[in-house]
Amino acid sequence: FSSVIASAESTPAESQITPQFTELFWALFLLVAFVLVGIVWAGIIRRNVQRRTETIRQREAALEEHYRELFENAHDIIFTHDLDGKLTSLNKAGEKILGYSRQEASGLNFAELIAPGQRDSFHETVDRLRGGRVNAHCELEMRARDGHRVVLRLNLRLQQLPGRPQHVQGIAWDI
Repeated sequence: FSSVIASAESTPAESQITPQFTELFWALFLLVAFVLVGIVWAGIIRRNVQRRTETIRQREAALEEHYRELFENAHDIIFTHDLDGKLTSLNKAGEKILGYSRQEASGLNFAELIAPGQRDSFHETVDRLRGGRVNAHCELEMRARDGHRVVLRLNLRLQQLPGRPQHVQGIAWDI
């Protein structure tokens, strides 16, 4: 009886299939193992990228807040305007010294605030920036909202931010 079982267990055809089946099994096993390792590795990389991205976002937000505080709490007027002179930003000191709220100032052309006899000087300064100067400065007499005159020393520079049109960035000291 045992010889029948032994002969039934290992026929010549089965003895050839068994090594092929074993090789196929281990090949599939290794393939699945490599795929799983790859998935885990990709997940680890993705998690690390997400962490780094979040860290960068937090740093950018902190820097933005830092510069916003500098802009808002400066004692000097800090402003920007487009190349046509239309004001695009004004800090608290600008509101206080010139008497215009940010909303009012955003609709004004900077040249309109300059005393009529000095507008050409301002336009020449902006033209020097357009001509390639890194920065330029001038002294101008400005009209505040209530009509009183304010003499300012301006330091202007042309700025180009990615994806935005050129604009003039200025700091003005009340002298």
